[in-house]
Amino acid sequence: TGSKLPGELDVGSFVRDWCWENGMILRNNGDMLIVAPALSMTREEIDLMLSGLDGAIQAAVERFEL
Repeated sequence: TGSKLPGELDVGSFVRDWCWENGMILRNNGDMLIVAPALSMTREEIDLMLSGLDGAIQAAVERFEL
């Protein structure tokens, strides 16, 4: 298990909002990210989803200096 982030940072909401602004919909429960992809996706769609999530996490790392 990884270490938990301080709740007052609200990193989960930051990641959710970043994804929304960049065309990806996910939800968060605190700092837990809930991703519910389609049951049938192409490899390209999976790569696009993971790339978007990676971008959101990298933006959070930079924003919160994690």
